[in-house]
Amino acid sequence: MTSGFSAYTHTSTPKYFLIRSKMNGKVLDIQGAKANTGTPVVTWPRKNPPANNQLWYLDQDGIIKSKLNNLAFKNNGRSDRRITGWDAGI
Repeated sequence: MTSGFSAYTHTSTPKYFLIRSKMNGKVLDIQGAKANTGTPVVTWPRKNPPANNQLWYLDQDGIIKSKLNNLAFKNNGRSDRRITGWDAGI
């Protein structure tokens, strides 16, 4: 699978991108644009222009983070496979 972006850039300005599902064309979205830790990450129709809660970037460690709150993904370990935002703390 080709991603179209590098895992590490030498610039201090991140390149923001959308993460779109091939299954339904929806994008990853931090539900309700709530910036607090633990807010669910859902699929949602793409906003035009894209909102900060739908934009993502790779940090210097190659971790995908949200433009909205600089939080990374975390699976909460439940059987529903819900993904929430968390502070990677790296």
